[in-house]
Amino acid sequence: MQRKKHSAEFKAKIALEALKNLRTINEIASEAQVHPTQAGASKYPYLLRGKVITAPNQVWSTDITYIPLPHGYLYLVAVIDWYSRYVLSWELSNTMDVQFCMSALEKALGIDTLKYEFALTPQTQVVIAANAGASDDFTDTINPYFDGDGASGSISAFGNRPSIYYTVGGVGVGIRHKFSDSTELSLGYLANDGQTPAAGSGLFGGGYGAIAQLTFKTGENSKVGVTYTRTMNAEFGTGSNNANVNASGLSGMSNNFGLQGSFQLSPEFALGGWAGYTQNQAAGGDRQIWNWAITAAAPDLGGKGNLAGFLVGQEPRVASSSDGTTDTKAGLHIEGFYQFKVSDSLSITPGIIYLTAPNQEEGRGSAVIGALRTTFTF
Repeated sequence: MQRKKHSAEFKAKIALEALKNLRTINEIASEAQVHPTQAGASKYPYLLRGKVITAPNQVWSTDITYIPLPHGYLYLVAVIDWYSRYVLSWELSNTMDVQFCMSALEKALGIDTLKYEFALTPQTQVVIAANAGASDDFTDTINPYFDGDGASGSISAFGNRPSIYYTVGGVGVGIRHKFSDSTELSLGYLANDGQTPAAGSGLFGGGYGAIAQLTFKTGENSKVGVTYTRTMNAEFGTGSNNANVNASGLSGMSNNFGLQGSFQLSPEFALGGWAGYTQNQAAGGDRQIWNWAITAAAPDLGGKGNLAGFLVGQEPRVASSSDGTTDTKAGLHIEGFYQFKVSDSLSITPGIIYLTAPNQEEGRGSAVIGALRTTFTF
């Protein structure tokens, strides 16, 4: 059976209708009173003809392509914003059923971060998070050259910011108060499933994270932070399986302590790092979890707007436990990247990560991970 080839106009038409009303091709053709122009072929109207696309979210499109494999195909569907060319969502499937297309559409239509910020006083900022709030919405992560939320800086979640900040996220409120130009206090409470009214969820009935941090400015571009978070059923999202609640099945209360700093030694060079300790208490046993890192950054290396970064550290690992889940090896995370600014709206970042003991596990070989990130800014 031959594969029919359709024009870009046809695909845009079907994509637009699918995103608007989830109608089938037959329904679209019937409503538009389309008639065959020749045997086995039909002509479909192009709804975007003459329309000028001037802003994001004015027009989305979707398409399916296939990826050949040695023994078959994978099918890739993506939803893309026409103006920005931003990929809103994508899914892979080894079948051509409708479910993976619906999943991509639902992800594209879903709400990510929804928050409201206002100044309570000139020195106090308040953040109310209704969905997907995070500790960095109201807390300085003190990792300036590495923390870019994935769009810039480090190419890994571990290098992006100290692991303690990942333990607080969801729905709630945060406050950032400046005592002076050199001292700042951050406080916050976020519930993991605060938007869910079911038992074991909600603002106070399920998992949560509460954070307190004092930040001290020690120089023009240098800071030190002391952080404490108390969490229920929260995890780091980085590190070994044993160190993360959802991966290991361990729940319970955790007390997390962090010390982090960043020091601009010169306009061309900065050193930083952090150390974190967690005491997890649960019915199945207690765990002591450690993580640390040392970072070095060279801004504007090789040109204005460029950035070279290097990190060596240890992702969260269970150093000791009472339930036999102690990690068997203290592996290192070694990372380097170079962010090259091509233009004001485009940067390219090649990077490499070397893990000496993946999952902090004895007997597992080392791993090398290469990455190439392209960031478009509009």
